[in-house]
Amino acid sequence: MRLIIWMSTGVAALATPAGNALAQTFPNKLVRIVIPFALGGSTDTTARVFLPQLIERWGQQVIVEPRPGAATTVGTEHVARAEPDGHTILFTSTQIAYGPSQFKKLPYDPINDLVPITLVTVSPQMIVAHPSLPANNPKQLVTLARARPGELNMGNAGSVLPSHSFFMMARAKIVPVPYQGAGPLMTDLMGGHVSLAMAAISSV
Repeated sequence: MRLIIWMSTGVAALATPAGNALAQTFPNKLVRIVIPFALGGSTDTTARVFLPQLIERWGQQVIVEPRPGAATTVGTEHVARAEPDGHTILFTSTQIAYGPSQFKKLPYDPINDLVPITLVTVSPQMIVAHPSLPANNPKQLVTLARARPGELNMGNAGSVLPSHSFFMMARAKIVPVPYQGAGPLMTDLMGGHVSLAMAAISSV
């Protein structure tokens, strides 16, 4: 893969179903951390870094449960519909803010059905290219995209809005290709199935 540019966007956050305040005995059973992305991406990897500390601190089993699909809607809805006792936690990205603009109707209300817990990390996003693409920097990439409108494609882990924004500002046209996570996206980029990818620097 070839580095083109990095953009300082993207955060990961924890959220739990809205409901009554957690009991003082929390946690008193298995805690599930739901990742609305496929295995192998930065959100999945970051969540697993915290597992040993959470298990030690809480004295309970904690598992990471990937539930990718529909631009993170599948996993997010699962948490929103879970028992509001704090034992089902959503570990997600800024994708949760894109949902209302991507779908006419979401199966959950991101404001009223979920309660934010904390900011966990800030992860810069990168645009990377397959080595066969004749572009080594942002200027060359924009020039190439303008000369070949609609011929280049870019894979996105989750929302396609960040790459749309970049190429709208550059006045260039690309074809967005949504992926359920950065793990499958990186594999396809290395295999030459997509020309470009936008993903967190840790995934790259």
